[in-house]
Amino acid sequence: MSRFVIYKNGALLAETDRYSYRKFSGNHNTILVNGRGQAAIGRSDISHWNQPATGPTDMTKQARLTVFKDEGSIVIAEGEAGGAYPPLKAEKDRKASPGLERFRRTIVWVESNCVLILDDIRSRQPADISWLIQAKRIETVNPEVGQYIIAHENASAKLQIVSDAKLDSEIVDSLADDRGNPLGWKQLRAHARNVGEVRFATVIALWNKDAKIYLRRFKFDAWEVVVKLLQGEDRWVWVASTNLEKPYRLEGVLRSGRKVLSGE
Repeated sequence: MSRFVIYKNGALLAETDRYSYRKFSGNHNTILVNGRGQAAIGRSDISHWNQPATGPTDMTKQARLTVFKDEGSIVIAEGEAGGAYPPLKAEKDRKASPGLERFRRTIVWVESNCVLILDDIRSRQPADISWLIQAKRIETVNPEVGQYIIAHENASAKLQIVSDAKLDSEIVDSLADDRGNPLGWKQLRAHARNVGEVRFATVIALWNKDAKIYLRRFKFDAWEVVVKLLQGEDRWVWVASTNLEKPYRLEGVLRSGRKVLSGE
């Protein structure tokens, strides 16, 4: 759940690496903490193919699915991956990472509408949190409000990312490779600097519709997310759980009037 790909018109639109000898989190659509990625328990972040540390390891303490709900034209998946980001010591040319207490990612697929991605990230100490997505081509639309286009030869989609923290974003060459050969993808990196916790809300308009997204905290650990479309809007209420074992509550009213509930 901490990584995703998106397919459209015959190819991946949100890309990932191929057969890579280096298992960098930066090769994927996920997050980094002070530039550091996911790590097996007891080891630094991975730079080559690796397995969890020897001995009994409960992988559910690192990452697990907390919700999967399929209602046909609407699918909701939620996962917790904070345990995949343990504290890491500084190494040569790499900063220390305080590790995460929580990385809750929710992905909502609304057919013929959009894909919604919600991330709640809580660090053990203030850190730079970087949100990543990569594609064969990324175009800037309006960086002041987080609007971009991801594309390949036969398809494109508008994307907007917003946050409850100030973001500075950049488009860089992706490190994704295939057997050591760079793939040539572009990567959007949205950075929230020196934060103890941060929320990201992202909308990807897969069906060629112009979508805009707004995120507003209206009470402790609860946010309103509004997706404005060409005709109408979807409104969501997103409420954090009290502990890592429980799913978040996500309640939506779509522009059609349809109501959606997850994590009840």
